[in-house]
Amino acid sequence: TEHAPATCNSCGYLVGLQGSLGALFGVCTNEYSPSDARVVCRDHGCGGHSDVVAEQRGTELHAPVYDTIGIDDSLFE
Repeated sequence: TEHAPATCNSCGYLVGLQGSLGALFGVCTNEYSPSDARVVCRDHGCGGHSDVVAEQRGTELHAPVYDTIGIDDSLFE
């Protein structure tokens, strides 16, 4: 729980269980969490909370290049 900004109780990926178990437990549905598809206690914190913001985003890709001058003759045969 050192890396968790909050507990699972306030996470958008927590699906509560029905009945009396739902007061203490839920199922994690965050595919990027090590707790994905597991029953977790509501005071658990895995670091994959829905409020976590990634420090580094992926690199920005170059704009696509379209060949608008050449003609592919095989398309018209």
